[in-house]
Amino acid sequence: MKSKFLASCMAAWVLAGTGLVPLTAAFASPGEGVPALSQPADLLQAQSTNAQTEPALKRIEFLSQLSKVLGVQPLFPPKASFVDVMPASPDYGAIEALTRLGLISGISPGRLGVGEAVRRQDAALLLWRAFGDRQEPVFGDPLNDEGEISDYARQAVRYTVQKGWLPARDGRFSPRDGLTLSETERLMERLRLDRKVQALRAIAVTSKRQVGLWPDETKAVELPPGQPDQWTPEKGAPLGFTPVFGVDNPNIGRLSGDGGFTLGPQAKRGLVTVNAGLASYALEVEAYTASRPRTTSPAREEQVMGEKTPSPGFGEGPLAAAAFSVQVSQHAPDLAFQQLETKQYPGPQGGLASPDETWTGFLRQEGRDVVIDLQRMRPVTGLSLEFLQDKQAGIRMPPHMQGAVSPDGQNWYYLGEARHSLSPSDGAVQQRVLGFRFPALNTRYIKLSFPVDDWTFARRLTVEGAPSPAKPVLLSQDARVAKSARGYLQIPGVNDILLVYTGHYGKAGTWTSDDFLPMIAYRNRQGYRDRMFDTMLFLPYGETGSVKEKWGAYLDDLFTPGIQLSALNGAVAEMNRILGTAHTEKVILTLPYPDSQERNFGSLEKNSPSLSFDPAHVGREQALDNRLAALKWYYRELIERWQGAGFENLELAGIYWYAETIDVHVPDETQLVQGAARIVRADNRDFYWIPFYGANGYENWRSYGFEHVLLQPNYYADDIKPDERMDRTAALAKKYRLGMELEISDQVFDSAGHYDAFYKQLDRAHRLGADGDMTNAYYAESKTLVRVSNSSDPKIRAIYDDLYRWIRGTYRPK
Repeated sequence: MKSKFLASCMAAWVLAGTGLVPLTAAFASPGEGVPALSQPADLLQAQSTNAQTEPALKRIEFLSQLSKVLGVQPLFPPKASFVDVMPASPDYGAIEALTRLGLISGISPGRLGVGEAVRRQDAALLLWRAFGDRQEPVFGDPLNDEGEISDYARQAVRYTVQKGWLPARDGRFSPRDGLTLSETERLMERLRLDRKVQALRAIAVTSKRQVGLWPDETKAVELPPGQPDQWTPEKGAPLGFTPVFGVDNPNIGRLSGDGGFTLGPQAKRGLVTVNAGLASYALEVEAYTASRPRTTSPAREEQVMGEKTPSPGFGEGPLAAAAFSVQVSQHAPDLAFQQLETKQYPGPQGGLASPDETWTGFLRQEGRDVVIDLQRMRPVTGLSLEFLQDKQAGIRMPPHMQGAVSPDGQNWYYLGEARHSLSPSDGAVQQRVLGFRFPALNTRYIKLSFPVDDWTFARRLTVEGAPSPAKPVLLSQDARVAKSARGYLQIPGVNDILLVYTGHYGKAGTWTSDDFLPMIAYRNRQGYRDRMFDTMLFLPYGETGSVKEKWGAYLDDLFTPGIQLSALNGAVAEMNRILGTAHTEKVILTLPYPDSQERNFGSLEKNSPSLSFDPAHVGREQALDNRLAALKWYYRELIERWQGAGFENLELAGIYWYAETIDVHVPDETQLVQGAARIVRADNRDFYWIPFYGANGYENWRSYGFEHVLLQPNYYADDIKPDERMDRTAALAKKYRLGMELEISDQVFDSAGHYDAFYKQLDRAHRLGADGDMTNAYYAESKTLVRVSNSSDPKIRAIYDDLYRWIRGTYRPK
């Protein structure tokens, strides 16, 4: 355990533990004061002020990649918008969808200019329109070639440089240079991460909502903001996501003409899951009976949900089973279970899509993916699958079903979840239909996924056809099939997290800008060259304890000018000056742990008694209330100080839970962690956790409210270093979608065993695919890596260089 490792080491050392109008107007829309160019040669004029060895990317290639990042589902109107992108083109659907959104309009009437180069300033304008927030202030010094940037693109260029999408080079943006393939690859990877962040925050509501319906009422479900059909390039907000509705009762409501969902009183009870991007919230629906007295006025409920006239359904009815094929695969294949389910419950001869009443049984193996091939691109608007629950027979409903679509079988886009309100302990034999309703979209492949704990029975798979869609549908790329992280956790924009201990031990726990600079920027013999750790996790030493006075002292130290957070802010400014970038550093701050044995935390208000966290002292209920009250006080103080500091180069990425296990021996520990999660997530912030190997709770971390969890292997810290520990940790990380922590201490300077153990850890984790794209945390005692980076011993200094290669995904075992 890391906490015990810290304690045992203390005695030995000190711890610190567009309109594609002219491509000069690139993706500008008509009416922005940009003259049209009639000669393609004008578009390529002075393609580069610097010699380019790599050819520029063609516009059609750039737009095709951008449409995938945005999650734009293809449109196929009968008449092409551009003579050089005809229906036979593989990019026709994407270009038509981008055109319908108003992002592109061509370089001349009816012509896109597909084979011409896309220039950096034009790409910047399109990115600003699709991803930018016009309300966000733009910082940074003027570029050295500011005068070479066209007026229509100047603000967009400044914005994209600030965001790091298209960085300046030695203070120059080179606006008329063609965008190269390598630049585009780096750009798209960054945009994928930023788009994922947008997808995770597409819905602010996370708690469950309830709504009642009288027999004469219909109500419209509240939709997330920023829907694609409400978005225009001029509004200046990032492009949103199309709502998708999961239902557990087909009679609960119907899709509306505007792409929303209208509830009706046809169903007595049901659950609607409102999805957008990668976010969702659940809505419990209950139909009141006429005999029940009204306790709330319709007007009050209209304020919650809004009144709406019911709309007819927009589907064309279920597709015939012969129109598609179905393939089922296991999440964790096991031959014995497969043989048993095939022998006992093979299902109807026609498969899951058969109208037959026979159930198909699925036994364990973690879950199933049901992939539907429509044989060609087809417009669809709904999906459903029926499930059975019979507790006495060991057959349970899956807690949810997830959906995704793909035009090509390679690029998948997430529909969302369909949940249900049936309790797993309900003993009644029941059937439920889990389904999705969404505005019509074109696709060929569909995937339905659901977990299987014991036996799961399913039948009557249906796909709802639709007329050809006229509006673009935007979905998030499916994070579950991302290949880059190889099954491990990958947090958008948070790849490498360095643990920074502060608050005690004098210089060892006091960080200056000079300490931070080599941690956020890689330094070789020629100077600073690249990014290093992109995120800093600030946490206190154990000596901070569970007393208000010490919690306050830690906050005072954390926000002291010139050190700690202030020093990091200054170091990022210096890094940007040296590298010519406009990066920000992610920061994770910590909620300290209110120990259940503490009886004298301190008072939260003047003349109020000191809080006790000990159940034996004040009772279980009061002890839990006191612990949560202390956490609320601390969190409020923390956020107020953060906001008051105004760190222009730092971004608060989330809040960390200090305790490294869920101690089941402490009364109401689960309720405490869940309460802490509610405090953090109610403020729309991510909740992080890094448990030790063998800790309780990481296997069901979602139930505690955590957003992101990384697991400590404790390989380096153990006196006996089991070689298989990294393998086991990696297997758990993949199984439960976790990141991993790596460890190093000052003992590498004096102990050959610890030096070798660090590299054995690094080498094994590399072979397991845990470097590069995976999100990792790094425990480095107090400033161990700062000392390593400054070491004159080539052997020690090599640790810093190898760790940089590890972060960049170029490390190779020696």
